[in-house]
Amino acid sequence: MDFDYSRWHARLQELCRLHDVPGATLALGLGGEVHEVAVGVLDKATGAPMGNDAMFQIGSITKIYTATAVMQLVAQGAIDLDTRVCEVLPGFRVADPETTRHLTVRHLLSHTSGLENGVFPDVGSDDDCLERYVASSTDLGQLHPLGALGAYSHVGFLIAGRLVEQLTGKVWDTAVRELLLDPLGLHHTATRPDLVDPARRVPGHRDPGPGGTPKPLRWNTPRAMGPGSGFCATAGDMARFAMAHMDDGGTVLPPAAAKAMREPQIAIPCAWSAGYRGLGWRLYPLEGGFSYGHGGELPGQLMYLYAIESPSLTVALCTNGGDGMALRTDVRDDLAAFAGLTVPRFQQPETSPDIDIEPFLGTYRCTPAEARLERDDSGDIWLRPRFASAAVTGTLLPRETRLVPVTERLLAGYESDGRYPIPVTLHVLADGSRYLYARERTLRKVS
Repeated sequence: MDFDYSRWHARLQELCRLHDVPGATLALGLGGEVHEVAVGVLDKATGAPMGNDAMFQIGSITKIYTATAVMQLVAQGAIDLDTRVCEVLPGFRVADPETTRHLTVRHLLSHTSGLENGVFPDVGSDDDCLERYVASSTDLGQLHPLGALGAYSHVGFLIAGRLVEQLTGKVWDTAVRELLLDPLGLHHTATRPDLVDPARRVPGHRDPGPGGTPKPLRWNTPRAMGPGSGFCATAGDMARFAMAHMDDGGTVLPPAAAKAMREPQIAIPCAWSAGYRGLGWRLYPLEGGFSYGHGGELPGQLMYLYAIESPSLTVALCTNGGDGMALRTDVRDDLAAFAGLTVPRFQQPETSPDIDIEPFLGTYRCTPAEARLERDDSGDIWLRPRFASAAVTGTLLPRETRLVPVTERLLAGYESDGRYPIPVTLHVLADGSRYLYARERTLRKVS
């Protein structure tokens, strides 16, 4: 595969115009080299152009870095995947006694802890903030029983970051830089926003509605959120990081540990993609194997990191507003064709089946979001989210979305301004508990 800069630059410009994205960066790790493309503007308020040195808040993609740091400690023998958290963190406690006693490192890295994402109190921004946050989580409840589902848990990775602090005797920022960033030469990656040159920071842009101009949204990720969503990086550095994983762990992981991170741990409750959670990585089915990736989403920003083993290719895509999900879908299709692969696109069937939706109607919750699954007078099915904070509106779940049945447990969700449907899955545990899964988020039916 040969990289044609002019072709990819023109294509990314075209897609930004099509999907109203102010600016984007794309990096491809190919043949041992990283190829980078930047188009559009970094900040609509200043008109500054997007460049390959633009630093994005990469959001939850941070979790792969955190999992990698933990796996280094596993490889060193400092901890085991099945070590219980309470053995490492004296006094650790959450609301559920069984989870307090039996929560393991593997549960944290595979999103099987069942822990609610919780609310995030102000615990300050000094070196002890992560320790204080974990200590304040004694009332943290369960979304599902320990190990029952692979339900996304942000707080699980904050606890994992605290394990790194405890085992290394260093604050998170120092530990992860020494374990990971410096050995890999990731000089355009920062562990928190305040360490980034303001001129290189990419703000998100939220759609103001018809006739308005997208307003830049400034960075405000608290330091205590670092191991879950605090990293900032260029697309190029993200692609380099993924290349190390595909290269048997590069200089930071032994091959067995890198491979272990990409092994399926639990199936994701999505009736369409049928993927899995690994250790940090999300596994997507791909022609007899998997691709590996993770998304990052913050207000007005969408970031994606993907990697495949054969042919060896890593991809980082960052956008700062507009319909980033639609742009991602089109870029994914282009890259699949580039690599000679076929990636199915989620589509609604021509004829939708009649399904018994009644048992699933009601209120679903996963802190800090709540959603109502309803049927209107005309028989249409709607998902209507509510959020604890305006800062997360439209990022945890689709906005008010009409749902069209695809199968008994799979529906296609259409946002008013979305170009492509979103898969929404209805899931039932053996004990009868009902769940709704959309955009990597799992919500439990509460009424």
